[in-house]
Amino acid sequence: MTASNNQYFSKTIEKGLIILSLFDRDHPRRSLSEITEITGINKTSTYRFVDTLISLGYLTKNSTNKLLKLGPQAFVMGQNFTHSFDLLQGIKPVIDKTFFEHGITIDSALLHNYTLISLYRREAPNILNFRLPLVMHDLYARAMGKVVLAHLTKAEISQFLANATIKKLTPKTVVNNKDIMKGLELAKTRGYSIN
Repeated sequence: MTASNNQYFSKTIEKGLIILSLFDRDHPRRSLSEITEITGINKTSTYRFVDTLISLGYLTKNSTNKLLKLGPQAFVMGQNFTHSFDLLQGIKPVIDKTFFEHGITIDSALLHNYTLISLYRREAPNILNFRLPLVMHDLYARAMGKVVLAHLTKAEISQFLANATIKKLTPKTVVNNKDIMKGLELAKTRGYSIN
C-alpha cells in the first residue's frame, strides 16, 4: 500500500520517519540544515519535527556543536523490532547449527523494498571478518545483495536496476547493467557470490 491509494496515510508521520531514516552508519550525525536540504521540508517544520523527536528520545542534540544523532528510544525501537521478529527466531537455530558444524561465517538479512536489513550473524573464529552495515542499499555491489538479487525474477531484477542509483564504490565495482546481470546469473548458478 502506498500513500497515493491510502486515504488514511499521514504525511506528518511520514516526514518524521524520513528524518529518522537519514541517520545511519555512514551518517550518524546530521545538522538541522542538512536535514532540511535532504528532505526538502522547510526549516521551520524541520525544526518542529526534530524538536519533537528530541523530546520523545528518538534524537539527541549535542549542546556544543548542535549536531543531531539517534537517541536511546530509536535503539529501543530497533531492539523491539529484532526481538519480536518471528523470522529471526526461525533462522537463528539453523544458523547456529550450521555455524557449529562448519565453523564458517554466516549472515542473514531481510529484503524490503530492495534494501537488505541485517538480521543475524555468526562469525568464524580466527578469520578476518568484515562488518556489514545494518541496512544495505547497494545490493549490486555486495556479495549478499548479489545472491539475493540473483534469486529474484527477471522482472524484479529489471525493476531494481531501473530504480537503483548504481555508482562505483571501488575501482572494481561493476556498474554496467549487462555485466551486473551476468554476475547475478553466475551467482545463481554457483550458489554464492563475492564482492
